[in-house]
Amino acid sequence: MAACVGRLLEWYDAERRNLPWRRSNDPYSVWVSEIMLQQTTVAAVIAYYERWMERFPDVGALAEATEEEALSLWQGLGYYRRCRNLLDAAKIVSRNGWPKDLSGWMSLPGVGAYTAGAVCSIALGLRVPAVDGNVERVYARVRGELLHTFQVKDPVDESVTFPVEYRDALPGTFTDEVEVVLEGRLRADGVFEATTLLTKCGSRYEAAPEDLAG
Repeated sequence: MAACVGRLLEWYDAERRNLPWRRSNDPYSVWVSEIMLQQTTVAAVIAYYERWMERFPDVGALAEATEEEALSLWQGLGYYRRCRNLLDAAKIVSRNGWPKDLSGWMSLPGVGAYTAGAVCSIALGLRVPAVDGNVERVYARVRGELLHTFQVKDPVDESVTFPVEYRDALPGTFTDEVEVVLEGRLRADGVFEATTLLTKCGSRYEAAPEDLAG
């Protein structure tokens, strides 16, 4: 894995997309984007995110909104409970201040382990993992591990740290890199420029691809 990290950093610097939520490490913008991106494609989220941030540019503005106002901008994204939770959480943050750690973020309505990890690493610079099924699949392919043998540590455990080979990279940068690679893997036309990178870093897939995680 150590040999892979440098290539992954270089690839991300050269190939990352200029997405609106990557232009700021502000906790609010990262948080909003992570909630919107749940079960929704990047292409679908961009316009919604930009309209949302224009109307509610910070957590205070959102906290003062009515549910009807928030839902009107969410219309079409689906899974409306996400919007209601975001609004409820904004009121809590506006009253109590921003959470400082993983457990604090996970205490907010609608914030699970992955979202909390993403915000903590990208916005707060904390060395906590943001692990979902997509990350597990990429990591398993890099290491050539079989689905039934591949496991990750519980991301809720705040004692979990990045592997030693990751520690020279900023946590948020590494989190974003993994997301970018996943976007590449999911392109409908099958084009995934990073596949070569992952193949070089990991096994030669001695096992059948369907036996690897994902």
